[in-house]
Amino acid sequence: MFKSLFNKFKNLRLGYKIVIGIIFVAVIVGGLLSLVGLVVMSLWNLLMPEIFGLPQISMIQAMGLLLLVSIFKGVVTSSSSQSKNNGRAKVNIKGQDVTELFNNEDDKYDEKYEKWWDEKGEEAFESYLEKDKS
Repeated sequence: MFKSLFNKFKNLRLGYKIVIGIIFVAVIVGGLLSLVGLVVMSLWNLLMPEIFGLPQISMIQAMGLLLLVSIFKGVVTSSSSQSKNNGRAKVNIKGQDVTELFNNEDDKYDEKYEKWWDEKGEEAFESYLEKDKS
């Protein structure tokens, strides 16, 4: 059966082969998208209503959610090279590097806070708890 089908396909003109190939790829891609949409819909309907009280969604809404996530993923991306930015992830918004927004003053503030917490933090917190009790 497959041999005869393959021989018929082999004897077709190039234009027909291209059209059949496009239809075949469209069916495969559509099937995969439907499968991923079904997984997203099932997970959403299983978890979100119970955890957050959100309504259940349909298959079309799940596929729309996938599209929305892919759009957001394209707009804001995170780089894996964190060592250049003192442990901060490099964030790109529409291709623009915004790591210069985090200057060294933040690091100085962090260092001062850690020093204060080491010296007075626990004592201040304990006194706060005592005030809160009364």
